[in-house]
Amino acid sequence: KNESMRIQASRSLCSIGEGAGVDFLLNLAIDNQSSFARNSYNILASFQKYVEKHGLEDPRTEKILTLILGLIDETRYQSSGFRIIKQAAGGEDFGYYSSAASQGSVSGLKSRQPTLAERRKSAIEAARKWWKERNGAGGGDSKEK
Repeated sequence: KNESMRIQASRSLCSIGEGAGVDFLLNLAIDNQSSFARNSYNILASFQKYVEKHGLEDPRTEKILTLILGLIDETRYQSSGFRIIKQAAGGEDFGYYSSAASQGSVSGLKSRQPTLAERRKSAIEAARKWWKERNGAGGGDSKEK
């Protein structure tokens, strides 16, 4: 119960923009991955609120995005992760939420629409590229698949 209460308190602190909550949750992701995974939906929602309050220039936001882009290949983290990415990138979702219908056609001819998995893979690659470019060649997420 103590861990559960610490996670809940840290989520609350994170959601109101307090760095101590972010620090605890980031350490949880590194030190106790199973607890992070069990609580990931709520933790990522708290991260999103923190990013909304502090923006992209905050060092903790950078750590959050680095974590998210390291986890984003796992389906369980994608939807929540892309909400954070979209928040940080000023509304850009890199095609993650795009529907196949909005992709259009070429010269009036229907082209093969990418599958959901293909669109999401492309969005992940685009988000990682954005993050790498934003942080320079040596910064950002180094996990490449």
